Amino acid sequence: MRSLRFDRVPGLAQDISVSPEGTPWVIGTNPVGRQGDFGILFWDGRNWADTRGGGLRIASGPQGAACTVNARGEIYLYERQVWTQMPGGAIDVTVGTSGQLCILGNEQVSPQGDYGVWHWSGQRWTPLGGGGVRLAMASDGSVWVVNSAGEVWVYQRQTWNGPLPGLGIDIGTGGDGSVWLIGTNQVSPTGDRGLYRWNGQDWAAMGGGGLNVAAGPDGRPWVRSEEHTSELQSRQYL
Repeated sequence: MRSLRFDRVPGLAQDISVSPEGTPWVIGTNPVGRQGDFGILFWDGRNWADTRGGGLRIASGPQGAACTVNARGEIYLYERQVWTQMPGGAIDVTVGTSGQLCILGNEQVSPQGDYGVWHWSGQRWTPLGGGGVRLAMASDGSVWVVNSAGEVWVYQRQTWNGPLPGLGIDIGTGGDGSVWLIGTNQVSPTGDRGLYRWNGQDWAAMGGGGLNVAAGPDGRPWVRSEEHTSELQSRQYL
């Protein structure tokens, strides 16, 4: 079984995403604009480059595109180095490898605090049913959701399946088809939770931990760790 070694990356973050080309994006810790938003940056190979945007959640897409949700629930799409507001409101967003967009809307669909899942048709948001508090789109177009109870559900072939085994607080996907979960078990004194990878039947513990997870085109996970208050890039080894 493979375990992971984490390499610390410079800078601080509150959320993290990795594009299909492998470019990391983060919500930084520098306040910007209206109260509650923080800077949006991407790694240019040497430094964190500022996009002059602000938000709370970030999802990166192909060809330098990205989408953010800000403190007011507004949705902004970044294309050709310009931020443009989209219709609707959300608490979380994900971008697929081909640029597909899904959100968790800003209206609760359960008394427990879950938010509905919506897909962008190109002109409007269309409901997929289900609900949650975190979501990620896999390379095959399936949508993975963690709900307010920590349960994991997956939307495939127009059907919700779940709950799957295990509980989590955040979920991320890689371009190789991998799915990663931040569990609910505390693994550090500062509050980091265990890191797991879906093996088709259950979640395999991979060592390490954090509060947010994303993965690149090769499946290598990036984790925001409370222990180091930073993003950590991991490398797999046997």
